[in-house]
Amino acid sequence: MNDDQIIRRLKDAVSWWGIRRASAEDVAEVEAAVGYPMPPLLKRIYLEVADGGEGGCLLVLSLTEPEYCCDGDQGEHAEPLLSECLSWVESFPRHRLDRSPTLVPLTGGCDTWTLIDYSTPQGNIWSWESSRLSDEDLTFAEWLVAKLDEWDASAKRMSEPVDMADLPW
Repeated sequence: MNDDQIIRRLKDAVSWWGIRRASAEDVAEVEAAVGYPMPPLLKRIYLEVADGGEGGCLLVLSLTEPEYCCDGDQGEHAEPLLSECLSWVESFPRHRLDRSPTLVPLTGGCDTWTLIDYSTPQGNIWSWESSRLSDEDLTFAEWLVAKLDEWDASAKRMSEPVDMADLPW
C-alpha cells in the first residue's frame, strides 16, 4: 500500500469526526524543536487528514491540543506534543542504545507509548513499555496499516448480528 492509499484509507476511517488539521507552522515548530524533519507520511497526516488526538485521528497525538501527557495526567496538566517532544528529546537515555534514534511520542499514555524515530525518513517505530525500549522493526506506514486493519476488523465484529443463543444469560 502506498502513501496515497494510506492517506485515503485514513481519511475514510476518520471522516465522521470533526476534523481539524495542523498548520504548516505547527509542523515546522515540532521539526525545529526535534532537529529532524517529520517523516513525510506523518507530516501528510497532520496537514491533510487531521491534527490527531480526540476529534482528529486517534492513531497519532495532536500537535496542538493538550489532550494527553507522558505521565498520564489529563486536562489541565496535559501538554501539546511540542512540549512532550522537547521533554523526550532532552531526557531520553541515548547511552543505552547502539545508535541514537530521535524518538518522539506518537501515541500512548501512562507507561506504554509508541514512538516514531524522526532520524529515519520512513519513521521507524519503537515502543516504550514499563521503562523498556524496544525497536519494533516496523516503519510508520507498516504500523499504521496494521492499526487500520485492526480498526476494520473491530468495526466488522461490531456490525455482525449477535446470536441470542450465544449470550450467557
